[in-house]
Amino acid sequence: MKYLLLIRHSIAVTSLLADFNRKLSNEGFTLAHKQGKFLSTLPVKFQIRHSASARTTETAQIMEDYLSDGSKLISDLNLYNADLISIAEAIQETQDSINALAIVGHNPTIHELAQLYSKSRFGGFNPASACFVSLSIDTWVDFDINLMEEKVVESTLYLTQ
Repeated sequence: MKYLLLIRHSIAVTSLLADFNRKLSNEGFTLAHKQGKFLSTLPVKFQIRHSASARTTETAQIMEDYLSDGSKLISDLNLYNADLISIAEAIQETQDSINALAIVGHNPTIHELAQLYSKSRFGGFNPASACFVSLSIDTWVDFDINLMEEKVVESTLYLTQ
């Protein structure tokens, strides 16, 4: 059994900075802490892999306080504006000794994955929303976005307002 937590970054500032460099707003910091505290009740701790953008890095650093298995955060430039294939490849690269992986990324892809694995359709995946998925796979290499729906044992959405 493997566990996957998909997290959308929290609320970023709107600014003239390049999109990659936008940081979390004060509201974003508050929301990420609130969601992290709520998610800390999950039954496992996670290795956290995140997009290298400023807002996902800050979200991952906050989530680390609540969710981390003690391993170092993994910053991944390929997760910035990633498509489904790129996220699947990042998941497949995970060492099998890791049983629980959290991905902090961006919409629309995080939303698409959450919809695919939640077995329910929902309108939005607001900032700091998350989807926790239990998967009936023994190795991360077996993670295949085309076959995963049948591998989902259970999933839970944690949508923010």
